[in-house]
Amino acid sequence: MGGVVATAWTYNGSVPGPMIRVTEGDKVRVVLKNELPEPTTIHWHGVTVPNSMDGVPGMTQEAVKPGESFTYEFTAQPAGTYWYHPHANSDQQIGIGLYAPLLIEPKAEAASVADVDVTMMLGEWARRRRRPMRRCLWPAWSRTTSR
Repeated sequence: MGGVVATAWTYNGSVPGPMIRVTEGDKVRVVLKNELPEPTTIHWHGVTVPNSMDGVPGMTQEAVKPGESFTYEFTAQPAGTYWYHPHANSDQQIGIGLYAPLLIEPKAEAASVADVDVTMMLGEWARRRRRPMRRCLWPAWSRTTSR
């Protein structure tokens, strides 16, 4: 789409944000540093996480205010293809770029392995009022394997 310019809020500078790919049973640790002009969270859509790590402001955690950080820690389970996104002002924050894939691979070896493994995230961009580009950065995410 040459010549198309869009304003976006991003995880680590990209839309969609970076794929997190772990193995079932891994310990996942994500540090969210909020550099947005408003509060945000991360919700791990469909993933079994402790209630305090679920990212629903006013219900399971307080929203992360601008300039603050929050560390999410959970065990990757169950295996499957998921996504992560905010639950603070979701309509706007997801709509301008804050979403990304999360893959939890099964701990047991698959009977057959695909030749090509591709994950696609589709998004619809509509013309919106102009905002300065901001980033919602993750300084680090890590996994530890319990094998």
